[in-house]
Amino acid sequence: MHVYNNVGRKLMLVLALVVIASSLAIGRTGVEYKFKVHNNTDQAIKKILVSQDGKKYGYFDIGSGIAAGATV
Repeated sequence: MHVYNNVGRKLMLVLALVVIASSLAIGRTGVEYKFKVHNNTDQAIKKILVSQDGKKYGYFDIGSGIAAGATV
């Protein structure tokens, strides 16, 4: 009987670790990046190119633009 209790405890521990690891992985998929842009020019900024790795760039949605002197 003692052997079955140890196996059950080990199984429960493994299952708990799997649940914790999977919840951490799921939580990281929804990561949002935050940054500020200050427009120190005298013209509105209409488009911004961004990159996570510095190699592949894409457009970031800034809505109607960033006015001259504004920080968004």
